[in-house]
Amino acid sequence: MNRFLDRSLLNTLGFQLGHTMNVTRTSPNILTPAGDDATSTSSFNKYELYGAYHYNRTLGAPFWNDYDVRLAARYITAVKMLAPHRGETVLDAGSGEGVASILCAREGANVVAVELDTEAGRLGTEIARREGFSPEQLTFKQDNLYSLSLPDESIDKIVSLEVIEHMNDRRAYLKELCRVMKKGGRIVISTPMKRADGVLQDRYHVEEFDHESLRLALGEVFSEVTVSSCWTAERNRRYESNRPFALAARFRRSVVRLGAYCARNPFVGPVPPDAGCSLVLATGVK
Repeated sequence: MNRFLDRSLLNTLGFQLGHTMNVTRTSPNILTPAGDDATSTSSFNKYELYGAYHYNRTLGAPFWNDYDVRLAARYITAVKMLAPHRGETVLDAGSGEGVASILCAREGANVVAVELDTEAGRLGTEIARREGFSPEQLTFKQDNLYSLSLPDESIDKIVSLEVIEHMNDRRAYLKELCRVMKKGGRIVISTPMKRADGVLQDRYHVEEFDHESLRLALGEVFSEVTVSSCWTAERNRRYESNRPFALAARFRRSVVRLGAYCARNPFVGPVPPDAGCSLVLATGVK
């Protein structure tokens, strides 16, 4: 795998000891976070309730046992697939507090992080300052993903993680992202894997996708669409297993977290489509 992203995590994991943002005792379901629908203000004030809950479980985790290996892997994998380069302009559409934005900025990209939630933008701006990024390197904007205040073909690459399932008009959302992207630019999208019975997993979701439906949706606007998973079902099964007994399994998971925190995250993909993975990723080209 591309190890620079794992090393870049370490650059702040040690630094952030004692500097996590708005830590609370509880957090929302971190397997299905996303930007709220871009047509209205947040219907769930998760950032006011929980603070920078993604950052605090990944880049800002104060201790290795607080590090969420699968949450971190989702961001690392998406940025790895995006492959941002120095001097490129990257749009993080529905950025939250900006975990993907920070990873892109570390690779030298100039990042525009767009988020409707004002508290998420405030947290992201403060985190970016603590990380040492200037506003030219990483800036947060409150904007509407159906009508971005960005010029046509002004963005080199776009990352939009767990946002599409919240959009009432996902084609309009994808077309707007396509409008601001330069020809030849790349987009990476992720979304929770839909349930087999079709029941929505989150009351704020409008539509959920599997690999094929996400491929078709992205293919309506972009070309060269490919889909993948973040990790294999077998990898997840081994991590969750309580064999040979619960205490040993907890110790094994702690060792995995320590290894991911300090060196290499075994959940980082991408891997071929696997219906047993809770996350679907897709890339496309304009």
